[in-house]
Amino acid sequence: MLSLGSIVMMATIAAGMAFTIWFRLISPHVGALVGISFFCLIFMILTAALYVVWTWLFFLHPDEICRKVPTSSKGLRRRTRRYFDNLPK
Repeated sequence: MLSLGSIVMMATIAAGMAFTIWFRLISPHVGALVGISFFCLIFMILTAALYVVWTWLFFLHPDEICRKVPTSSKGLRRRTRRYFDNLPK
């Protein structure tokens, strides 16, 4: 379900980007049939690229990203206190 939702979201974003590229750059210079085929090609490439980036960034490597972002002292104290409060007594 998560993968399907990601694909739908990326396809929506890619459709908007592909339509903008097609409408501004390709449509005025080429014929209708060639323009539509370019639109489909751009749409598929953008959907695949956005899906790969989305899954890599948010599902495969979030721990690496969290390790690179420093934790504030307030958050560290809160996590430490929560850890010691949850220990069995």
